[in-house]
Amino acid sequence: MESKMNMLKKIALMCITIIIVAFIGSYNSYAASGELAGRVIILDPGHGERSTNVFEGYNEHVAMLSLAHRIKPLLEAHGAKVYMTRATAQDVSLPARTAMINILGLSAVRDAHLRDAPNSEHTAREVAQIDRLIGVMQSIIDNPREQGEIYKNTPFDPLTSIHPDMRSVLEIQNHPEIAGRFLTISLHSNATARPINTEIHGADVFFISNDHRNTRNYFTGFGFSEQSRQFGEILISNIDSVGIQRRAVQRANFFILREINMPAVLVENGFHTNPRDRANLQNDDFLNRLAVAYLDAIKTYFSGISLDGNITDAINRPISTSTSEPVFSDVPRGTWYFDAVLHASNQGIFAGTAPQVFSPNTGMTRAMFATVLSRHANVNFWAYNETPFTDVIQGRWYGHSVSWAYTNGIISFVQGNQFYPQQYITREEIAMMLYNLFRLTDTALPMGDYGTFADHENISIWAYPGVQAMRDMDVMRGDARNNFNPQNRATRAEVAQIFLNIAELDDYNEKH
Repeated sequence: MESKMNMLKKIALMCITIIIVAFIGSYNSYAASGELAGRVIILDPGHGERSTNVFEGYNEHVAMLSLAHRIKPLLEAHGAKVYMTRATAQDVSLPARTAMINILGLSAVRDAHLRDAPNSEHTAREVAQIDRLIGVMQSIIDNPREQGEIYKNTPFDPLTSIHPDMRSVLEIQNHPEIAGRFLTISLHSNATARPINTEIHGADVFFISNDHRNTRNYFTGFGFSEQSRQFGEILISNIDSVGIQRRAVQRANFFILREINMPAVLVENGFHTNPRDRANLQNDDFLNRLAVAYLDAIKTYFSGISLDGNITDAINRPISTSTSEPVFSDVPRGTWYFDAVLHASNQGIFAGTAPQVFSPNTGMTRAMFATVLSRHANVNFWAYNETPFTDVIQGRWYGHSVSWAYTNGIISFVQGNQFYPQQYITREEIAMMLYNLFRLTDTALPMGDYGTFADHENISIWAYPGVQAMRDMDVMRGDARNNFNPQNRATRAEVAQIFLNIAELDDYNEKH
């Protein structure tokens, strides 16, 4: 049985290699007619057969592969060259998929050098370097677990420095050949945290950005953020038009975006935990219409970009306003917490205090924060029913969440048999609860200096580890005077920002 599995793995790797070699050999001679002639589209149907994203008869890896197979012939009929990171149910790891994409990009730049200056010494040096890096990427495809951990940031660590060879791979792809010809689209569907909220629905599009916190720590030379965002805006409007409501186009640091450098987006095509979105994604007619929406978005996007990478005014038109953003009268666009509130609301972590009211400056109670944290942690908190706290009633809305937090050692600072659920939670209490949650989930925690904040002497001794770790992970920050203000109550806007900061740690559970 084991030898049979090894043979199947070898055959799979051979198939991947054949695809890449075919591209390397044919890119320069590739010619076709149609609106998309000369364009290269890479479709990444996300998770393979080992995906656990199944819900009530829906399977994400099956649906997204089906969508990719519907988009591909439409693009080819219009002259595009289309590649898929997986064409079957086979599971292909993220390191292997991104290495495949990198080989396609490197090969295109290599052929551009040979086409533009075939006899120069500079071209010879560039080609030699690219050939070496293609070999490095091929080694990742051949052995994604070991080589992926060497060259790519996996498992994700926000403090990891980029490998020099990986830096070269990404820098080489900052090239007009990539800007004008390439586009990568990673296809997914979304799900809410447990307990499942079936009311959350709609599509999101994500792109890489150099001002994302983890991008700043890793690599700041991504050259196509604005192109990616513009394509995302075109695409999400088209998805909305066929029946899955738009939510947002936003920056992210997902693996599939971080470990390549070309115009690229990751698309969540609705929530399969929502009955309407799920029904659409299981409907062949809808998937056909969604595939056409992708085709039209890609055609519109490339209509504004020449093959040599020059962007015309066509792609720089005004961006439409999302119709699915939370309508909170007290959270106007432009406030520092607007994106954070949008994220908290869209993810179902917590919502407003009344219709159209978020109350951003209102303090958050201990009961509220325990509930929010249990939702974020994606746990079945209904299974928890006991605490030693005499003031926590299990029949109340927060009872199970407090029980979960206590049972798992997340509430480590409360002494005695009183929790004081309606007491405002302080910033240092939040830091310690998050620290305990990260430890519970085996998240790597930095160990640094306690004395960074100007008011570090005001931090309770028991809160030192939490404040230190949340600061070093850039989850919680000081004010303009570098004060942490440990005993201050945390406002709802501040808590929303904290969870957006955590999300920007690349979904520390590395969903993608």
